[in-house]
Amino acid sequence: RKTPQYIPKKNEVFLMADSACSLRDRAIILTQYGTGLRSSTLRALLIKDVENELSRGFSNLLIPVYPEMKLTDPYACKGNIPYFTFTCDEATDAIKLYLRERKDEHGSVFGSEPLFNSEHNQISQDERRAKTMSSKQLQNVVKRAAFRAGLPEAGAVTPYSLRKAFETVLHSELIDGGRMDVKIQEFFMGHILSGSEDVYFNKNDIETL
Repeated sequence: RKTPQYIPKKNEVFLMADSACSLRDRAIILTQYGTGLRSSTLRALLIKDVENELSRGFSNLLIPVYPEMKLTDPYACKGNIPYFTFTCDEATDAIKLYLRERKDEHGSVFGSEPLFNSEHNQISQDERRAKTMSSKQLQNVVKRAAFRAGLPEAGAVTPYSLRKAFETVLHSELIDGGRMDVKIQEFFMGHILSGSEDVYFNKNDIETL
């Protein structure tokens, strides 16, 4: 059956982030909205995927998606298509605060740990640090924030809704009045470019992207 879905507007996403129950939940909401990552990919992210970018002081972190993520979640890199996307400034700040909190709590963080780990209180603290959050836990984070933010259709807001909200941003008018190249839109969504477009698309021009 097809479940109803509500795609939140930008101001509603930020209301959700401000209503989140923890720094982790706030970082999750802003990261999924700012990157458009699939839920399985978001859950498969490791600290080592962002720590180099954080150490270099970038405000927009390059987030890699790669086939080895399937070792964490079999659906994490759809079609084994490697690509990358970027966080928005607010997501970067939220990730920094969340990792600082984790470091203060545990004394250290390790690159092999999930970026967004489970906070399941029925397992030990050490197990929590190393455990990837489940799909159901991610759903609960998003829905709880939507209800706390008072969104009119909170029950229809899912992690996928945040990916669709990101896609809406990609389709929107740019500051200069133009539109983003369709090939770049497809790349940031992790889609296969049609025909020979993939061969000629310059994935190495990271600064332009």
